[in-house]
Amino acid sequence: MTKKIPLFLLCLSLTGFGQPAPESEASASTSETLITSATGDNSTMGSRQSGVKLHPRSFDPLPLGQIKPEGWLKRQLEIQADGLSGHLDEFWPDIKSSGWIGGSSEGWERAPYWLDGVIPLAFLLDDPGLKKKGPGLDGLHPGSCL
Repeated sequence: MTKKIPLFLLCLSLTGFGQPAPESEASASTSETLITSATGDNSTMGSRQSGVKLHPRSFDPLPLGQIKPEGWLKRQLEIQADGLSGHLDEFWPDIKSSGWIGGSSEGWERAPYWLDGVIPLAFLLDDPGLKKKGPGLDGLHPGSCL
């Protein structure tokens, strides 16, 4: 009988997630200090001070719109845009009245999460209707960093 490995475990093992750091990095990271209070110089607030160098990123994010969805993926995004993701502001009053969109309600968390999904969706599908839902999105340059 063959043993099936869940896909997410396979992906984690391929990325090296959960692997112990080499001894030199592990011992160096214990001496790392995180500055959490202002000492008169705001440039150091929140910065890490140690000799540990960060590993370069394996992948850099691509500018939004650099890759265009096609086939089944494009169809799935269209379904999402036609469904609740693209129309949540019409159903959930907390979104429309959020301070993030110009309202005065206290829904400080809901609207940003929705915008974080609907903005890329709007640009991936190049959907003018969805682009109008985000505040000030209609004037963004296509190559801008969102």
